[in-house]
Amino acid sequence: MRRMIRQFGGMIGMLAVVVFFAVNLPDTFLTLRNWLNISQQVSMLAVVAATMTVVMVMGDFDLSVGSMASLAGVVAATLFARDWPIPAALAVALGVGLAGGLF
Repeated sequence: MRRMIRQFGGMIGMLAVVVFFAVNLPDTFLTLRNWLNISQQVSMLAVVAATMTVVMVMGDFDLSVGSMASLAGVVAATLFARDWPIPAALAVALGVGLAGGLF
């Protein structure tokens, strides 16, 4: 039992939270609009978490992943605000994130 809780504890906890809110807020929580909002809010965190998973599996520990993702986001937002074309702004932002990650 302990092994199962250790292995699936995160999923069980997440399922418990979803069931709790589905029961207590059925008019707002189970709507398509809410699920789209949740998926949009989580997408950036999921990309950073996947990147950190690869880094940790390789046996390294890098605390700069979050700050580099934030810096790349700020660079992209700044370039978007200055009317840069989207592909160019994304390329520059990815380059800044890559350069920061390599050094």
